[in-house]
Amino acid sequence: MALRQRAARGTVLPLQRPPPPAPSSSTSNGSHASTTHGNNGTSTTSATATATATVVSLSNAFLNTKRKLRRSNPNVFFKAYLPLIGFFSVVMGCTYLALGGQHGTLSGHHHYHPHQAEVDDRVKPHIYRRKLTTDEDHDKTQSEGGLRDADKQQKAWLERETHKLEADREKREEEFEKQKEQLRMERKLEEELLEKEKQQLARLKEEERKEELALKQEEEKLHQRAFIKSHKVDNWMEICEKNVRDTMRTATAQTQETFMQSLEDLAMCAEAPLTKNLVKLNRDLSQEAKVRMDIAAKLENYTCVDPDAPASPDVSSHIWTLKDGSTRKVHIKHDRPASQIHVVDNFINEEECLAMETAASKSLHRATVADGKGGSQYSDNRKAMQAGIRVPWHHEAEGDPIARLSRRVYDYTNHVTGLSIDEHGQEDLMSIQYFGRGVDDDHPDRYMPHCDGGCTGLPFRNGTRMATMVVYCTLPEKGGSTNFRNAGVHVKAQKGAAVFFSYMDPKSFLTDDRFTEHSGCPVFEGEKKIVTQWIRLGVDKENPWTSYNTMGIKLKDASEYE
Repeated sequence: MALRQRAARGTVLPLQRPPPPAPSSSTSNGSHASTTHGNNGTSTTSATATATATVVSLSNAFLNTKRKLRRSNPNVFFKAYLPLIGFFSVVMGCTYLALGGQHGTLSGHHHYHPHQAEVDDRVKPHIYRRKLTTDEDHDKTQSEGGLRDADKQQKAWLERETHKLEADREKREEEFEKQKEQLRMERKLEEELLEKEKQQLARLKEEERKEELALKQEEEKLHQRAFIKSHKVDNWMEICEKNVRDTMRTATAQTQETFMQSLEDLAMCAEAPLTKNLVKLNRDLSQEAKVRMDIAAKLENYTCVDPDAPASPDVSSHIWTLKDGSTRKVHIKHDRPASQIHVVDNFINEEECLAMETAASKSLHRATVADGKGGSQYSDNRKAMQAGIRVPWHHEAEGDPIARLSRRVYDYTNHVTGLSIDEHGQEDLMSIQYFGRGVDDDHPDRYMPHCDGGCTGLPFRNGTRMATMVVYCTLPEKGGSTNFRNAGVHVKAQKGAAVFFSYMDPKSFLTDDRFTEHSGCPVFEGEKKIVTQWIRLGVDKENPWTSYNTMGIKLKDASEYE
């Protein structure tokens, strides 16, 4: 330790070559002294070498132990290094003292070079100082490098551990959130299932209550029917009234519920007898209608054959004012909600008739009738020539006569029905011509009784015909009247006049019950030229009349009926 401190303070002298020894006084003494010194030097050198080898071995063992500790575990190295340093310092000190004492003993009893002590004092510290300085620098470098490596390793280890802890924390938080969400979903599912069960239970209770009420009502109804059957049918109303009065009398309070129950009791009571009476009444009406139509069919021949048969009288009449301010007189021949028959004077003029005849002359062909399957066919029931005339609506503003005539037809239709029918999607105007071949012709041109639209009393079918306008341009010499046999209406043809008839109730949308069934009486002599416009309800630009067949079924849906 003393040498280390001296080396650290820089007090050790540098190594210098010793001066030459002084000459001896006698040869014999010099020889003896030389011999003696040589023996002593050999012994001293041997002891010094042994001690030095021991110190070097201890130093090497200490350094090897230090390196192993520092490489294996830096923390343990620093804890174990300090005690080893102390131990090694003690060993070095003892060794140094032992060597110094031996040297002093040898120099006191033998001849020694006078400058040997100074040389030893200067050489040994220098050797130890250089050795210690080299070892300390090496140890310091290795210690600093070890510390840096240890710091790096410890920092890397801390970073790895921190990263692992952070990853574990995030993983635990994620698992916790998943568990939390799963619990929430399970709780929500349980609540939904519970709510469904409650609703199902409520429905079951309501259905059970309704079933009990229905059974009770059915029992009461059966009781009422059995009670009514046991009495005469004539006094069924009195019985029902008596039952209602009894119910109202026994009620503790005249509430709305009691009143509604009384009405239900009255309805159940009256249902059976009313149904029976209505069935009987309907049977009677059907029989009467059959008789009426049979009589009308027999009268048809007499009415149409007789050219002098008078026109039916008016039920009423009124004046119709057109949009241009002109007026027309209207003769009402038949007036029912689902069937109207009107005659309008001066409905068409000569210019309009000539325009229709000219337009039709290019495409006249034999007239057809509906075949009952959605198509059309030739039939002896209708013998005439016809041609469809497309209305030039783009020339209406210019006063085109055909467009003007067709517009007048729709205006009058809306005047009668209160609807808002326009020209979009409607059928073309039809020019129809009948030719007489004499009174002896067995098959004259005529149109047998038929309905232009629905005449069954059933609900109206959208897109089909609901009214017809027949306008007279050329009159025959004999025949050619229009006859509505079931309505008892006979219309004689008048030049320029028009017959309008509708076959749908515009409020209930129920069709006529065959009152507008009509026929075109035979033309015996001359020519009959008329213009016909069939008016449809429910057609437009996207759904024109051509998208329906003759049965009133849309073509795209017709396959379902085949």
